[in-house]
Amino acid sequence: MLPDIERKLLRMLYNFFAQQQRMPTMQELEIKTGRRIEDIQAGLLSLERDKMHIIMRSIIA
Repeated sequence: MLPDIERKLLRMLYNFFAQQQRMPTMQELEIKTGRRIEDIQAGLLSLERDKMHIIMRSIIA
């Protein structure tokens, strides 16, 4: 079972993409979760590294 922040982030990423056809920005995640950016980053890294629920890629503009 996932901790609260990770579960919330995973659901938000899935639902946001399903509705908006894009991934949310860090600012949007901060607003929607009510968490600090550091907590969001830690949750995303945990989902990527430990649980392998997501794959994050850097976008170079």
